[in-house]
Amino acid sequence: MAGAVQVRSRLRWYFWFSLLAILFTGHIFVAYANMNLSVPLSRFVLERFYLLSHVAAATLAAFGELLATDLLGSAVAALRAYASALVTLGLLLALVGVGIANYADTDQSSNHLRTWKATAPMSSSSSCRL
Repeated sequence: MAGAVQVRSRLRWYFWFSLLAILFTGHIFVAYANMNLSVPLSRFVLERFYLLSHVAAATLAAFGELLATDLLGSAVAALRAYASALVTLGLLLALVGVGIANYADTDQSSNHLRTWKATAPMSSSSSCRL
């Protein structure tokens, strides 16, 4: 959100481009596809396109980091030289914190289906000898 404010004040054309890109690659694309999202296969097909709107929003996050750097540098004059490094460090710590908090949901080490799919073709090929 802060990045959108920063872009709107500096590059108005890029703000509108980003807004349209996020809308068309996300919500409007799902509405246009008119697929039943309760069906797992449909959801699997569309999951790739959900990431596309995140890619469009990533540039706005970078402008948000620039805004935070500018605000920190102007608020505390002694930190002006280190503002970029401090904001980057803060964002990296936040990302690591989110990763640690959500690790249990994304951990695939106990996914035995993955191991079975990798070894099943090899076990079935030994019985078919010429």
